[in-house]
Amino acid sequence: LVQRLHWLASLGDLDGAQAAMDELTPGCVGFDTFPPPVTARTPSGVPHVSYVHLFSDAAFSMGIFVLPAGAKIPLHDHPEMTVLSKLLYGTLQVTSYDTGELVG
Repeated sequence: LVQRLHWLASLGDLDGAQAAMDELTPGCVGFDTFPPPVTARTPSGVPHVSYVHLFSDAAFSMGIFVLPAGAKIPLHDHPEMTVLSKLLYGTLQVTSYDTGELVG
């Protein structure tokens, strides 16, 4: 499935890639058990966010962020990128910001 996602994305078929992601299950990416073990915590006791790299080349990257309960990812940008997301377990609150069109 990861190879099919790469192929669809490399063709620019984002609708097809998103449809393929709808088929993605935890077992497809080796997450047969949940939750993954938490190995490190911040000084305040919040589990660290971890990242599992699946695949990348010059035009495509795929990975999994493991966000234990209470974890947060800082506000950040993805310039010149299209990001497709899929939640495999649990619930997630996402806040997105768009800078909009620059008027010149």
